Amino acid sequence: MYAVVVGNLSSLVMKQDEEIVSRRAQLELVQGYVGHIRVPKALKQRLTRFFQARFKSRSLSSIPPDAIQLGLPMELQIEVAKVTNRAVVEAAVILQSCSRGFVDRLSSLMQERAPEAESVIFRALEACKELFFVAAGMIELYDDHPPDEEPVVSGTCTFGDTVGDVPFVFAVRHVQNARAAADMETRMFVLPSTGYQEVLKSFPGMHDVVMENAIHKHEGERAKRTAQREPRNANRATRSAEP
Repeated sequence: MYAVVVGNLSSLVMKQDEEIVSRRAQLELVQGYVGHIRVPKALKQRLTRFFQARFKSRSLSSIPPDAIQLGLPMELQIEVAKVTNRAVVEAAVILQSCSRGFVDRLSSLMQERAPEAESVIFRALEACKELFFVAAGMIELYDDHPPDEEPVVSGTCTFGDTVGDVPFVFAVRHVQNARAAADMETRMFVLPSTGYQEVLKSFPGMHDVVMENAIHKHEGERAKRTAQREPRNANRATRSAEP
C-alpha cells in the first residue's frame, strides 16, 4: 500500500511538472510570435495576457507557431493584421472598392511566408488553393521550359502585387509557374481559398467586386506585355530587312 501511494503521488508531481514545462514552452512560442510580427507594446501585452489565461484554464500539449494567430479572438486577429499586413492588402488591386469589414476578415486569415531564393511558389496546371500578396522582394512568373534551359521570365510581382489572381478567384488551375527571385529576400502573405470562401458567406456581394478587379488586372497585364513585345518585334523586322 505504501508503495502504491508513493507511486501515485510521484506520478501526480511529475505530471504537474510536465504541465508547467509545457505551458512555459507554449508561452515561449507565443512570445516568439509576438516578437516576430513586431506589434505595439499595448497589443503585445493583450496577446500575452490572452494566452496566459488560456494556459491556466486548460492544458495544451502543443501550439504550432502558424496556428497562434488563428487561436486569437476575431477582434485581436484583426488588430494584429492591421500592423502586419494591412499596408500590403490595401495596395492590392484585387481588393479595391471592397468593404472595410470584408478586407478586415481576409487580412486576419493571412499567414506570412518567406520562401527561399529561387524556390518554386506554384507550377502550371496545379490546382490554385492560395492567393499570394507580395510584401517584399520579388516573385517571377515564367512558362514551362526544357530542363536544361533557364526559364524566360514573362512577368514580375513586387510589393502590393498579388500572384495567381484569376486562378484563385475562378477556382481554376494555374497557367504559369512562379518562383521567388534570386539574390533578395522575398516575403509574402498567403490567403487560403478555404478561408476566402468562408468569408464570402458573410459578404456575398464582394465576390463580384473581386472577380471584376481580377479581370481588369489581368487585361491590363496582358496589354502591357503586348506593348512590350511590339518594339522587340519591330527591331527584329528592321534587322532582318537590312542588307
